[in-house]
This record gives sequence, C-alpha cells and structure tokens, in this order.
Amino acid sequence: MRVAAAFLAQPTALRRTSAIAVLIAAVLAAWVCIARPLASLALSQREWRTQTRAALARARGEAALEPRLREELRTLPSASVWERFYEDRSPSSAESELRQDLTALVRASGGTLDSVEMLAASTSGALRSHGVQVSASMSIEQLRSFLAGVRSHRRYLRIEHLSVKSPLFQLADTNPVLTVKVDVFGFSAVRAGEHP
Repeated sequence: MRVAAAFLAQPTALRRTSAIAVLIAAVLAAWVCIARPLASLALSQREWRTQTRAALARARGEAALEPRLREELRTLPSASVWERFYEDRSPSSAESELRQDLTALVRASGGTLDSVEMLAASTSGALRSHGVQVSASMSIEQLRSFLAGVRSHRRYLRIEHLSVKSPLFQLADTNPVLTVKVDVFGFSAVRAGEHP
C-alpha cells in the first residue's frame, strides 16, 4: 500500500507519464514474448512446407522416370555406343589395335611414319585410356587429312598433345615437310570387377 500511496501522491502529469511508460513496456514485452515467437514459428512452418513440397515433387518425378530408366538400363549393354570403344580382350589387345589404327591413319593421309610409342594406360571410372605417341613427317594438307581421319574414326580417339615443327627456311609456293608429334588416346570399357 505504501507504493500505491506514494504513486497517488505524485503530480497528475507524472502519474500519466508513468502509466504511459508502463503501457508501452507491456506492449513491448507482449511483442517480444508472444508476437515475435509466433511470427518465427509461422515462418519456419512456411519454409518446412516449401521444402516438403519440393521433396515430394522430386520424389514423384523420380518415380515417374523409373520405368523409362529401367528400360534404358536393360538395353544399355547392347547399345551401339559400345562399338566405339576398343575391346580389351587381353592386356595389350586395345593398345595393339590403337597402334594399327593410327599407323593406318598416317599412311592414309600420305604421311611418312617415323615412330610409334605406347604411352601408359590409365583407368578413370568405367573407362581405360590407351595412349600412343606418333611421330610422322607430313605436309600441312596431309596433317589436315590425318586430323580429319582421327575425328571421323569409327572409334573414340582424343588428341591430348600435338607438336608441329616446320623447317626454318621454306621455298615459296611449296608446302614443306613438317615434323609432327601427336599423342592420341583411345578408350576401352572396364569390365565389372576390373577396377584397380
């Protein structure tokens, strides 16, 4: 009662200011203790619903694709893409076939084969790459023909490195003989259980 009596003894303007301050404090407390947590709860529920909708839509899409994917997986072993890879029947069969293919490509272009050197094979995922370094002498037209042959070859071939050296002095209106060194890689599919 002493606090109430002391409050009532204060001037009217001070009592009104104090009452307004207490009211503002009560509104702020209600905002901090009730409204903000409710707004945060509503926001988290909205985010959860959005994430759940996205997860359900993704699951429905995956379920709709499953029959088609199973069919493609069933036909994959007989797909024509496998014909573009070298067969790796023995440890050196793919390298030997790659060497023969590149030798034939150099000769078909009209170039002179200087040397053929095997590069180390490596495995990455389900593919094994077999490399050959070919050194040849050829004109620029023959080089163009060789590169076109590599690009249109029935097997997947990839040129990793190409070095071309031309003579220091050249005659006008002649195509000099170029010294070409090229690293070409072919690929074979790794059979199940063969991964290193």
